[in-house]
Amino acid sequence: MERTGEAADAVLTKDDRWSAIGTVALAVLLGSATVAFGVADIVRIVTEDPVSLLAPFSGEPAQLPIGPGAEMREVSVESAHISAPGIPAVSYTALVGGVVAGIVATLVVLACVSVLCLNIVRRRIFAVSNARALTIAASAVGFGWAVTFLADTVAINGAFNAISGGDYNNVLAQTNFTPLLGVFVLGALAAAFRVGERLQRDTEGLV
Repeated sequence: MERTGEAADAVLTKDDRWSAIGTVALAVLLGSATVAFGVADIVRIVTEDPVSLLAPFSGEPAQLPIGPGAEMREVSVESAHISAPGIPAVSYTALVGGVVAGIVATLVVLACVSVLCLNIVRRRIFAVSNARALTIAASAVGFGWAVTFLADTVAINGAFNAISGGDYNNVLAQTNFTPLLGVFVLGALAAAFRVGERLQRDTEGLV
């Protein structure tokens, strides 16, 4: 283990350690902001009536005042904010659950990044806990994305049902696939750290 520490000292500079510590401090700030904005969003959902939602459309025709002198022109709507009064309780539950899932996923990811940075400060680069932290972070991103997608779908369907009385059949769902890229990146990093840990262990066994 002494050799590992010496090798890490040779690679890590003082700036590297301060960068890692700064990242942990930033993670704490981001975590606090996430909780604050999440709680504010939940309060808005619970107290707001009608509830405003961003809903997907399949090119529905609409009129907007975008012509000369605010003359109405026909446009094709792909998404729009809708105000839905009296949405069912399951939609409220879904909205709140989606926000909570996003908060939990973000806090887990920030905690895992903090663990990784603190291990770097302690000169534990290819430690088992680093690979485990990255794996947990990837799982948290995937979990948060899936729950948020399902929650938004349930909430939007409930909103359309409340507005149209069940006459408008919305079969669309909207989602952002960018978080899945984060899952793959974090998973790849976790695999790399596992390989590095095994190589380090094998190297130490030869010394």
